[in-house]
Amino acid sequence: MERRGQQIVGGTRVKLALRRALVALAIAACTWAAGCHPSDRRQTSGTGETTTTPRVERYRLTGKVLSVDVNGRRAVIDHQAIPGFMAAMTMSYPVGDRRALERLAPGQKITADVVVTADSLWLEHIAILGTKP
Repeated sequence: MERRGQQIVGGTRVKLALRRALVALAIAACTWAAGCHPSDRRQTSGTGETTTTPRVERYRLTGKVLSVDVNGRRAVIDHQAIPGFMAAMTMSYPVGDRRALERLAPGQKITADVVVTADSLWLEHIAILGTKP
C-alpha cells in the first residue's frame, strides 16, 4: 500500500515516528531535569565562574514568646498558622540578631519573618506588639 510515494511495510513508518518522538521526549526531560533546581539559581559571575544563590522564602509569623535562650540564640514561640508554610504550633526558632533576641521576654506578642532556605530557617525583623494578659 502506497501513500504519497512512501510504502508502509509492517508498520515500520509508525515505529520510526514513535521512536523519534520517544527520543525527543527523553532529551526534553533530561534538559528540563538538568536545569530545574527549585532550591537554587545558578548565575555566572563577572569572572565566568558559576555561583549558586540559595532560594530564600519568607513567611509572616504572629505569636507569643514562651521562652528565650540568648546564649543558644533561640526563642520558643507559640504561633498562629503561617499561611502557605505550616500549621499553628509551638516551636523553637533560631534568631540571628542577638539584640533583637535580648529584647524578647516570655509573654510578649510578636510578629516576625520566618526566613526559609533549603536547609535552614530563622526569625528576622522581630516586632514586639505587647504582652498578652
